[in-house]
Amino acid sequence: LRELYALDGVPESLYRYLPQVEFLLDDISALSDEQLLARDVAETRGQVALTLMCLRDGRDGERAAKTLGRIAHLLAAPTVSSYFKMQLFTYLLVVSRLQPEQALDMLVGVLPEEQEAIMTAGEILMQQGRAEEKRENLRLLLTAKYGPIGDLFERRIDAASPEQIAAWMVRILSAPSLAEVFRD
Repeated sequence: LRELYALDGVPESLYRYLPQVEFLLDDISALSDEQLLARDVAETRGQVALTLMCLRDGRDGERAAKTLGRIAHLLAAPTVSSYFKMQLFTYLLVVSRLQPEQALDMLVGVLPEEQEAIMTAGEILMQQGRAEEKRENLRLLLTAKYGPIGDLFERRIDAASPEQIAAWMVRILSAPSLAEVFRD
């Protein structure tokens, strides 16, 4: 990291206070389940191995389904939290090349006992998708009526709640200016 810092004139003795990091690029694509399980440590209760397997196989829906079938017993362990499962399922739903409905059906088919966590992850993703779609629709309407909206209003749209987005969409109908749409 030393090369990344512009430290001209800084005494050599201070360099020891710079953070020292290493980077490891690890290709897990060719590793077996057993090799990934061997990397786990007791404190994580199998979660490291489960994460690595999903990272390895998540982009291929068919491969992910086979992996989930093999690791279902690990996911069923009482030490694996619902939150962790939901995060894992969310990842698989996002990265798999399957349509959302197909991915949900695949996950529930392989892990029927985890249907609640899978559906929760799916619902969260669908809500996020709907919110982003509303933001895009608002941008489209604003641009069509008022022209370019600028960075200030872009940031306000990105930070807005769904309720605020809905209110701004209604205001577009009668607001004479862009500033009037965003008035508080």
